Amino acid sequence: MKEENTTTAEDKQAELGYKPIAGLMVRMAVPGIIAQLINILYSIIDRIYIGHIPGMGANALTGVGLTFPIITLVAAFAMIVGAGGAPLAAIALGKKDREQAEKILGTGVFLLVCFAVGVMAVFYTWKRPLLRMFAPVMQRSVIRMLISVSI
Repeated sequence: MKEENTTTAEDKQAELGYKPIAGLMVRMAVPGIIAQLINILYSIIDRIYIGHIPGMGANALTGVGLTFPIITLVAAFAMIVGAGGAPLAAIALGKKDREQAEKILGTGVFLLVCFAVGVMAVFYTWKRPLLRMFAPVMQRSVIRMLISVSI
């Protein structure tokens, strides 16, 4: 009978203590790098299709370009919460304290909602100056269109 080659979570965790760091770093970084490349390709292909929309491709690309810094800001807030909350929750789960881990994750979700409401309020309140700041050379007609769409 053939022996099954199964690796448990404990075996993988034990590898962190004795395997070379360079190999471990590569193995753990590759999935994140692939995810970023897929995200970049999606963005590029999306812009190609948007740019080919008949009659409004250029204006649509302007809108996409304007939203990029806003999306980056929202993603930064999400990363702040994730980078702090995930390790704390993992530590609590490692201590078999499921209740504490759930509190940490609940607090993270609450913070994300607060950040989302805060960012939305700031951008909705100051949308005209922010649009002009993000795109000082944009045509006035495009700015008016973007402001009227957001109302």
